[in-house]
Amino acid sequence: MTRDDVELLLRSTRPVPAPFLQAPLSRARGAGAPRLQLALAAGFLLAIVGVILAPPGGRRAPAERRWLPPVEISTVDEDLSMDVMGCQELVRTSSGAAALISDRKMWLSRDGKAPWKKIEIPGWHPSAPVVEGDTVSFLTLAVWQYLTVDVAKGEIVSRVRLPRPSMGKQWTPYLAASGTDRYAVVCGLGGPLMFLRSADDGRTWNEPREIARTGDNQMFYHNPAFLLSPGGLWLFYVSEGRRIDCRRSVDRGETWAAVEGPSIAAELGRPVILRATAIGDTVHLVCLTDQHRLLHFSAADGGRTWVPGSLDLRENEIGMGPRSRTILRSGAGRLLLSGIYGAPPRVSDDGGRTWKELDALDGIRGDVDLTPAFIGEDGAVSIAPRLSLNSRNYLLFREWAEVPRSAPLDERGRRSAETNIAHLSEDDIRSRELAASELVALGVPALPLLRLALAQTSDPERQARLRDVLRRIELRWPDAQVPEWWQGAR
Repeated sequence: MTRDDVELLLRSTRPVPAPFLQAPLSRARGAGAPRLQLALAAGFLLAIVGVILAPPGGRRAPAERRWLPPVEISTVDEDLSMDVMGCQELVRTSSGAAALISDRKMWLSRDGKAPWKKIEIPGWHPSAPVVEGDTVSFLTLAVWQYLTVDVAKGEIVSRVRLPRPSMGKQWTPYLAASGTDRYAVVCGLGGPLMFLRSADDGRTWNEPREIARTGDNQMFYHNPAFLLSPGGLWLFYVSEGRRIDCRRSVDRGETWAAVEGPSIAAELGRPVILRATAIGDTVHLVCLTDQHRLLHFSAADGGRTWVPGSLDLRENEIGMGPRSRTILRSGAGRLLLSGIYGAPPRVSDDGGRTWKELDALDGIRGDVDLTPAFIGEDGAVSIAPRLSLNSRNYLLFREWAEVPRSAPLDERGRRSAETNIAHLSEDDIRSRELAASELVALGVPALPLLRLALAQTSDPERQARLRDVLRRIELRWPDAQVPEWWQGAR
């Protein structure tokens, strides 16, 4: 009987009252047969419910979410060198494709797995990207343009030159989007903050105009924050008086009103870097000060009242301020803080009242520099840590994903394990590698059989092959070559 047959049977069958259910309590002693009928009926109904609720194709093993083993994006020194106050932005698309955008280059992957494709991009200091389907769009400087890349295809699909603003050296661009509207802010080292807009997906742009001004050379740390929320457009920046100022527009950038930003106690330092995001109508702002303090504020009333959060990280937790890019993102009601020099990403699930470090670097060996991160609409996090180990630099990618829970080997799995353990003794290298890969795929449930085989063999070569498979399973590493930066996840 198929699932559809059962559902048709339930829809076409009317309930019939059972006579024994109407019997008085005085007859309960002689109700053994009716009780049996009731039990059988209940069992039948439970079986039907089980068929309806069971997923098509049979039962599925329960799943869990955990950090997958990282993959290498690059180990090329020129890819990992620090550009002049450069930026890095990690982004995922709806299909699972991934892109890491940096100065003058970016890396693309259709699914986040290795190998990643590197492409050169004209321009530097990329803005935070806008994602539509599998395309990623962002702004660059040096070549002042709006660039769109198809991540799945691994190619640049369009380049649009923007009207050049009347300002000194351009230093940082910012981008936001809603429907076909694109909003951009470009900041210069001399202080001006210029706004421009496109109403046709970035194909044409109006002339830039100044909407605010920072103090001279305050832009060196990429300090403004530009945000589109349900409450409109927000631009936070450090004013000439070294305080947090804000401009807000509720008419798509036609007019801008001054909004007072949060105040910071003198002993905490003066603001240096600002980052902002929104969860619903609540705007969240993170500020890094020149005393290496990282602070969080939120406002749910259009910026009239700023509430300090619990986040207050100090110098030994966040490293040197100028090297901290500080990326603040939100998704599924979570706040994600990353890009902090020498510190792992942090998340808050309660609007910034409490924060916790992610164990995203678990199992990775080496000195971690920056760790830009991305959070999806489902709250899942991906990271792209840059680290050094034994005088060599690495750029990695890692994601938090759903994987099946380990279950005991069934008879078929047991036979597969025993067969592949035997194949480890073969002379043919390909047969041995295939057998090892299939044993690793069986995972933790295969460990008892592997350890038993290791205890029973005296052949040094077979012992080495068994130990290699054991190590790969215990380290949660799927490939034969375990990289030196991997020491195994807990």
